Amino acid sequence: MPGRLPGLRAVFVAAALLSGLVGTLLLRETAEEQGWEPELSPSARRILLASGASFEAVTGRAAVAQAPERTLAAQLADAADFAAAEAVRRLGLSSLTAPLRVILVPSAGAWEEWSFAEGFRGDSLAIHLNGEILLKGDASDAACIDRIAHETVHWAISAAYGNRVPLWLDEGLAGYWGKLIARSYFTARGIRAAVMVPALSDEKWEPLDLLTARTNLPADSESAKVFYRASVELVRAIEDRIGTHRMPDFIRAVAGGRDWRQALEEFSHGAPPRPVDLEREVRLALQQAHTW
Repeated sequence: MPGRLPGLRAVFVAAALLSGLVGTLLLRETAEEQGWEPELSPSARRILLASGASFEAVTGRAAVAQAPERTLAAQLADAADFAAAEAVRRLGLSSLTAPLRVILVPSAGAWEEWSFAEGFRGDSLAIHLNGEILLKGDASDAACIDRIAHETVHWAISAAYGNRVPLWLDEGLAGYWGKLIARSYFTARGIRAAVMVPALSDEKWEPLDLLTARTNLPADSESAKVFYRASVELVRAIEDRIGTHRMPDFIRAVAGGRDWRQALEEFSHGAPPRPVDLEREVRLALQQAHTW
C-alpha cells in the first residue's frame, strides 16, 4: 500500500488543479456577465461575487475604479488618481506603471467573510492587496476620508520597493501621508475636510526598538491601534527632522537595509535627535489629539 501513495497523491493534485481551473473559468465568465474589470484577481472576484451586486467601471489616469454606481466609481477613480500622483511625488519618483484598481464592496457580510478568509483583521475598512484596493462600502466607513489615500500610499510603496520597507515605516507613511494627501484632495475640490486623530492611552506602548523590529501587527485591536499611531508619529517626527525633500532618500536607504537610526543620522539637519528624546516625543504625541 505505501507504494501506491505517490499515485494517489498525483490524483489528488490533478483534481485540485482541475478544480482550480474550473473555478477560474467560472469566475472569468461571471466577470464578463457582471461587468467586472477583466484583470481582477480571483480573490477580488470572489468578494464581488459574494456581494451579489453588479458593478460599473471607470478608468482614470492611474486607477480603474469599480462600484455599483458609475458616479461613485468616477469619484473613487478621481480620488485614487490624485492620491497616486501625490504618493509618487512624495516618494521622489517620476512615475509608477504598476496597475491600481479600486473596488467598493457594498455588502458588509461579504466583506467580513472575505477578510476573515484572507487573514485580515475583521475591523478593517480598506485593504490593499497586490495592486487592488478594496473598500468596505458602508456609509459610516466612507466617512473615513483618508482611507483611499492611505491604501494608495501602500500601493505606491509596494510598487516601488516590494516588501523591503519595514512594517512600521510602511504603515507610518500610509497613515501620515495618507492624511495629508486626503486633506489636499478635498481642498483642491473645494471641500472643507479635516482628519481627526484622537488621543490614545500609552498603556499598550512599545519602545521604539520593539516597534521598529515588528514584522507583524499586534494581535489585539488596542495594541494594533497604538502601533499604527506610534508609527505615524515616528514618521512625522523623522520628516520634521530631515525635511520632505530628504524623505525619499531616507526611505530608499531603509528599504536597502540601512538601520533607520543610521539613516536618520545621515539625513538630519544638524545634530540628530537622541533616541531617548525621540522616544519621549513620539510617546507624548500619541497621547494628544490632532486635527490634520
